[in-house]
Amino acid sequence: MLELDANFLRLRANPRPEQVIDSEIGTLASGAAYRVSLFATLWKMTALRKVLRAGESAWAFELQGTERSRTLNGFYTVLNDVFRYLHGVERGVWIRPTAKALERSGYQLDYQYRRCMDRLENFGLSYRLFKSWILHRIPERHRASTLQFVRNCYQHLGMRKP
Repeated sequence: MLELDANFLRLRANPRPEQVIDSEIGTLASGAAYRVSLFATLWKMTALRKVLRAGESAWAFELQGTERSRTLNGFYTVLNDVFRYLHGVERGVWIRPTAKALERSGYQLDYQYRRCMDRLENFGLSYRLFKSWILHRIPERHRASTLQFVRNCYQHLGMRKP
């Protein structure tokens, strides 16, 4: 990060880089969908402060922060995930398959503190993950416009606020 004067380095290989720099990292396009992330990232504090807004949720930060980051250079991503992980919590609730896998591995989860998704919520999450999987099969140069088209469709159908 110091050599490149990087503002941001994503330790998960998603989205894919616009340009590969070497065998480990590449640059994130300024127009990349979900360019900003809170998961497994390293930030230069001055850049993070420029992108942060008080009162935003993590989800809003990733969407709106991506838009605010478009004027900043120095956004990089790894070509291969740095580590393996289980996605355990979504919107403050345990993801059902992850919670069950952790319990099978001997972890005791406190469902009084954080509840587990019911089957319908888990289906909704699976739907969102499937949409994300499809989105990431679209070439990067078309991804942001495709995502905006989908958002507009959701708004038109009344499924999302304008």
